[in-house]
Amino acid sequence: MSAKDQSQRRLTHKPILSSDELVALLEENVEDYALIVTDPDNRIINWSRGAEQVFGYKAEEVLGKDARIIFTPEDNSLLVPEQEFQSAKTYGRAADERWHIRKDGSRFWASGSLTALRDAEGKLRGTVKILRDTTERKRLEDALRAETETARTERNRAEHERERAESSVREIAHLNELLRRAMAEAHHRIKNSFQMLSALIEMQRENENTDAVLDFVKLSLHVRSLSAIHDLLTQDVKTGVEFNTVSAKDLFEKLIRLMQKTVQGRNIEAEVQEMTLPLQQATSLAPLISEMVVNSVKHGEGDISVALTRSDNIIRLEVNDQGPGFAKDFDLKRSGHTGVELIEMLVAHDLRGQVRFENRAEGGARVTATFPANADYA
Repeated sequence: MSAKDQSQRRLTHKPILSSDELVALLEENVEDYALIVTDPDNRIINWSRGAEQVFGYKAEEVLGKDARIIFTPEDNSLLVPEQEFQSAKTYGRAADERWHIRKDGSRFWASGSLTALRDAEGKLRGTVKILRDTTERKRLEDALRAETETARTERNRAEHERERAESSVREIAHLNELLRRAMAEAHHRIKNSFQMLSALIEMQRENENTDAVLDFVKLSLHVRSLSAIHDLLTQDVKTGVEFNTVSAKDLFEKLIRLMQKTVQGRNIEAEVQEMTLPLQQATSLAPLISEMVVNSVKHGEGDISVALTRSDNIIRLEVNDQGPGFAKDFDLKRSGHTGVELIEMLVAHDLRGQVRFENRAEGGARVTATFPANADYA
């Protein structure tokens, strides 16, 4: 049976997709991403077509080998693969953004994640790593950062010279145009990937039990939230608008519409003060909002309200529900709830802010995130 016939059978066989079939479908059809599955001993048991293109190894060359072969010698000496594997086992997922090494010895910068795979009893079956070669993006970012720093130094040194100041403005405009062109291409590719992943997630969701459905809802919302960001940016690039900021109202309008459609049976009310959000702030807010709303859907009751306001230099994001609220002995550090941990991580590390979990006097739970409007994300 050909690979095409096998793929078609997976799409028509009932139930629609099992977890293994979902991995297999991604292995066969996603070539921009490397997808690597390992057993509990971190030995490679699946090597996708995308992995062959990214790393240069054929599947028969790596199957059964330790996954450390794709890491650099220095990372192996520092036990980075073991630490990443242990983190995925402990927390379910570990981010992967570092240098990797190809079969020919060349290096490339990759961004992705390592996710633990467990059976119905919670026993570890292995891991799946998904990553993409982002060397060109990193090179461009590093070059832009270096050139921007150089331009800043020059402007400070000769700001009294009008001709030098005008030259700096032209240089920045030129860099922005270069980045706009690069991002237009990147958004096109990323948007296509998001659409495909979202469709696969929705297909899988239809055949899962109630608890699993909420997990698929969460994953689907995260993918759709990031897709909404890219939609806004792509539109800005096409119209020539500056692409390093996003309108809060435009972003929330898309997110609330997506969440209300995905989380059916619960009304979501939003109150948003218009403001301009830096790009990095917006890309952190999108998954944060979806995570907070899904937690309210899963653990709360009644209507859900979302509010985003700004006072001076502080932005406040608040999500309320009408459920039972948090337990009296609730402790963020001991909760062990991955959703809560993700909220804290996004607020503390990405937004440079603080998060508070509390019960409302009128009943229900309230989660409040506050963060500076003009944080330095360099």
